[in-house]
Amino acid sequence: MRKFTFEQVDAFVAVVEAGSFSAAARLLRKDKSSIHQLVSYLEIELGIELFNREKKLPRLRPEAKNIYNYSKLLLEQHKEIQSLADNLFHGIENSLTISYDVVIPHQVIVDISTQLSSEFPSSQIHWLCQNKTTAINALDNQTIDITLQALSHRAKPQDGLEALTLGQVACSLYVNKKTMDNNLSYTRSYLQVKPQFILESFIAAELDKLTILSPFYRLFTEVDLMVKCLNETPHAWAIIPDHLAKPFTGDKVVKLKDSGFSAQEVLWPCVMLTNQKGVKGPVFQRAYALIIEKMRGFDL
Repeated sequence: MRKFTFEQVDAFVAVVEAGSFSAAARLLRKDKSSIHQLVSYLEIELGIELFNREKKLPRLRPEAKNIYNYSKLLLEQHKEIQSLADNLFHGIENSLTISYDVVIPHQVIVDISTQLSSEFPSSQIHWLCQNKTTAINALDNQTIDITLQALSHRAKPQDGLEALTLGQVACSLYVNKKTMDNNLSYTRSYLQVKPQFILESFIAAELDKLTILSPFYRLFTEVDLMVKCLNETPHAWAIIPDHLAKPFTGDKVVKLKDSGFSAQEVLWPCVMLTNQKGVKGPVFQRAYALIIEKMRGFDL
């Protein structure tokens, strides 16, 4: 059975990518003679010549291209195995699952995901869109580690869960641009007899008593779809978080500046919920800190 070492494979790949034995030696911080020896031993073990050495610089033989490709893969897997072992040694979690409500700004999630991937490249960071009801059940079952949710001021604390307020989500009333009447007063009594579109997550967050005015309301899970349908429905209106409505304002919907709603009705707390019994390793702790930093730094 032929045997070769990772050091030999590393030297081979370095020569291919650096273009010469000298450059590979500098890349790996070894003597040029050592690189020559490692590659030669690899060729002996494999029983083939990997390079054409007839010219000044070594050239990878065409038939050895697949060996190079598999060698690269082997080195990457070796690196990953070592990284996973290091994670176990230092107590770093292999994965972390964070769920979020649709009202959570996507840019915040992107920023946190990018930072965590950079700091913990071998840990899998999962992001799931869930409403409050689903998320709390998942926290109880410990199938997720953290959830970011909008909650009613009247929501009761859940046993076994820890909640941290991250700020408030500012919402406003938006109406169909096509059928908006600037001379019309959009009073509560008027809105109550017009089609109202509402996010399903508001119901799960116990915001329905504050947000549902019209008996002709329609539930939507996705903001984009809700706005598109609102734009095609005469006299339709909706309460939408301002940061989610921004891309559509002026094009499909118009924001009502004076809607007659109280501050409590359009400023809803956004919280981070975690399970008191959950494992809180380095990845969890870093994610926790980043969520606070990014959410409180975002203009909601």
